[in-house]
Amino acid sequence: MPVTLPDGSPGMEFTIDQARFPHRFAADVPEGVAQLMAVTQRPVTGAALEEPAPEPGRRTLPSWAVVATEDLNIPPAA
Repeated sequence: MPVTLPDGSPGMEFTIDQARFPHRFAADVPEGVAQLMAVTQRPVTGAALEEPAPEPGRRTLPSWAVVATEDLNIPPAA
């Protein structure tokens, strides 16, 4: 959906389609919980997905990673 960002510029907000949400985002929780999650989800702005990150903490802090090989939204290669 189109939105106006805090600086007045145009932007976009994204949500997961409520009908597809249980399968795409909450396949491992009870159906009722997944449906509640679908109707109460908060949108994310395109700017949040495009904003550059500062110096990564992994260079100075211990870090771990989890690769969700069955994630339906973010492919493991990403």
